[in-house]
Amino acid sequence: MHGELLTLGVTVAASTVWEIETITLTGTRLYILAVIEHASRRVRVLGATAHPTAAWVTQTARNLVMDLEDAGCQVKYFIRDRDG
Repeated sequence: MHGELLTLGVTVAASTVWEIETITLTGTRLYILAVIEHASRRVRVLGATAHPTAAWVTQTARNLVMDLEDAGCQVKYFIRDRDG
């Protein structure tokens, strides 16, 4: 998110964009994939995994698109962070 905003010429504080991860009770680190709806500031948690892969992210994004279509929502823009 931070990188995409900078590309668009929008400067934000470092504290504005945080890495979303969590540690479970067993000590396992999970990576959370979430999207933010700009207009409503609604956060949708799409999934969590210990081992994120491109295939997992792709399938999770497909699931989001299907959910949005089912809900009758329209998406104008999709901004993604290309950070590794």
